Order: sequence, then structure tokens, then C-alpha cells
Amino acid sequence: MPSDFLRRIFSLMGNILSFVLDVPQKYKRNLFLETDNISLSSMVYQGENMLVIESKTVNGCRVLLNRTDLIKLQYLEWSIVETVIRKTNIIRPLVLKQFEIIGNYIDREFTNVQLPPKTIEEMIIFIKNLKAEHIIKNVDLNFASQLKMFAAPKLAEQRLRWSREISSEVIKP
Repeated sequence: MPSDFLRRIFSLMGNILSFVLDVPQKYKRNLFLETDNISLSSMVYQGENMLVIESKTVNGCRVLLNRTDLIKLQYLEWSIVETVIRKTNIIRPLVLKQFEIIGNYIDREFTNVQLPPKTIEEMIIFIKNLKAEHIIKNVDLNFASQLKMFAAPKLAEQRLRWSREISSEVIKP
């Protein structure tokens, strides 16, 4: 769930809790919030009012929260908001910077290879074989291993595109 969606859920928590704590009424469905990707509504399930968080992009992806779940969620609100803020303001910029550092490291290593990778698959293998400890040194939060594991396809696309641009510029008279 996107962080802004979570914030919107918390801003609606009073309305949501008042509905969920109310006496269940069959066939009464409230739509609390709807975006392009997610809808937040209510329904009665097994005689209990439930909050329904449903993906509009993934068919059948739905989470039902009962009153106990919602009270726990409200109890965790500050922790969730703090975590989202930390990830958005601190971790995300670090990861993006390290992504750039890895890209630059790949560029340097790329020039040292006799047969550079030509396809995305070859580039992914090349990236995954790089030693994480050589890429980023003296950093407290090092995401190099995770970036190699989860962002290798994006790194590969970016670096192959860059290497093709450089080689086509070198060939031009």
C-alpha cells in the first residue's frame, strides 16, 4: 500500500471505526475511499462488519479487517507513520544514491572486462557477480547486496542503454 493511502486510511479511521463497531446490516456497503489502484469499503462477513481493502489492479487481492484488526491498526498508527516517513525521507534517498554508486562502479568494471555483457541476462549475471563490499565502502546502511539482488534487471537495462549510447558516439565521425 502506498504511504499516502495509509495516511488517508488513518484520517478516515473515526468514520471507519464507527461503521465497523455499529450493528451489522446485510447488504449495506459503504465506500470510504477509492483510488486508481485501491478501494476501501465495508461489508458484512460472517455476521460482522468488516473493512475491505481491495486492489483494483490485481484481481482477487483483498484484505478483510474486523474490529479487532482495526483497533490494532489504530494502535500502531504512529509507528506505521514514523516508519513510512523514515523510509521516505532517509532510506529512499540512500537507496537511490547507492543505486547511482553501483551504476558508476559497473561502468568502471565494464571497461576492465575483455568481453562485456551484450544482453540483459548477461548483464544481470555480471552485476550479481560483483562483490558488494568493493562497491560501497564506509557506509553505515549498505544496500548494495539488496540492490544487486532486486534491482539487477533495472541496473542492467540502464547500463546496457548507456554503453550502447557511448559506443554509438565513439563510432560517429
